[in-house]
Amino acid sequence: MKRSPKLTVVGLVLLLAFATLTLSLGYLAGLDASLLLEINSYRSPQLDGLALFLAKYGRWPFWAFVIPALWILGGRDERIASILILISIALAVPIGFCSKLLIGRVRPCEVMSLRVLYGASGPCFPSGHALVAFAGATASLLELKKRYSIPILLEAIALAYSRVYAGVHYPTDVLAGALLGSAISLLVSGGRERIERLVGGIVEVGGRKSIGEKLVGVLLVAMAIYLGVEALDPSEPVQLIGLLSDVISSLGYLGVFALMLLEAVSLPVPSEVVLPLSGYLVSKGTFDYPILILLTTLAAVIGSLVDYLIGLYLGRAFILKYGKYFALKKEHLERVEGWFSGYGAWTVFAARMVPLLRTLISFPAGMGKMNLTKFLAYTSAGCLIWNSILLYLGMLGGSMEVVLAPRYTYAIGALALAGIVALMFRK
Repeated sequence: MKRSPKLTVVGLVLLLAFATLTLSLGYLAGLDASLLLEINSYRSPQLDGLALFLAKYGRWPFWAFVIPALWILGGRDERIASILILISIALAVPIGFCSKLLIGRVRPCEVMSLRVLYGASGPCFPSGHALVAFAGATASLLELKKRYSIPILLEAIALAYSRVYAGVHYPTDVLAGALLGSAISLLVSGGRERIERLVGGIVEVGGRKSIGEKLVGVLLVAMAIYLGVEALDPSEPVQLIGLLSDVISSLGYLGVFALMLLEAVSLPVPSEVVLPLSGYLVSKGTFDYPILILLTTLAAVIGSLVDYLIGLYLGRAFILKYGKYFALKKEHLERVEGWFSGYGAWTVFAARMVPLLRTLISFPAGMGKMNLTKFLAYTSAGCLIWNSILLYLGMLGGSMEVVLAPRYTYAIGALALAGIVALMFRK
């Protein structure tokens, strides 16, 4: 039996199971409520934190990163998988919404005495979170390697469980969401050959990009998806800034230091993202501004010293041979070499405030045997200015958040779309 008919048959069986479960809700009400109470009665701070995190970021933000990551970082198969996942989720959302309206089941937190972790309203059957999660997870299992698909499946299971744990869904709600989402995904994947013929030319688009450019592409596309989701569903905004700042906050001072150190040794970690978010957290009282300036500047100087020593002792041939593994291209190195030879030691200071050049300038400084004391002085001064400005801009953004809240989404979206266009036409 061919793959497509098999998937179609299994998908139809799961649809039948979903319909049977829907018709059996009255008979299962007692068991459903008992199981909900059992799960909801157990509480721990760790599970509370996980459930809150999954509620905020486990659905749209998660897929907003996974789908573009598969497209930009993967090959042909991963790109086709990303299209199938996107189609599955796009179909699952309106089908689930209509099912909720038709069935009209009231949420358990409105009729039972439960410890509710966060608010939710509207009909609850089937669970929209479980529906989207399992639509994507099932497509991932069918189309991706296990090292990618298994973590995605585990995230879907954790998200579904968290909805019951939080008291906003019955167990049968999330089971129905899983069945319906998986059925839709199986039916979509059953038509993989037709879809592949339609998009075969599209998945070949794009030339060779460095890993840094690819990671930037993932971020830009995710931001664009974020804008689209918020525009379509303003009642449940994704809060991309909240997600990124939560990640930075959880890392603490040591994490910010480590990220800045990685950027300073020419790895693709953008200080243009890390520093403003850290400054934003200063405005919220999470970090202290002087401490951040000291740590980020120290990290930048240490990382730059590593690159300087590589240039000094290992030379140009070593950098070109192994730089490709760190998104360092020959033309990038030649560009900073030209700057350094044309303008001398002052280039080290000026380049610290120019994206891309700010990290790569250490290599020609080392190859040119620049005086180490002068190198450290210029590096410290340039990085101090750059870090202070970006941290302050983040602080300013946090203090003006209330004023700018209705507008910042559109600015993010415009910048994201502009970045995507630039990346597409970059040779």
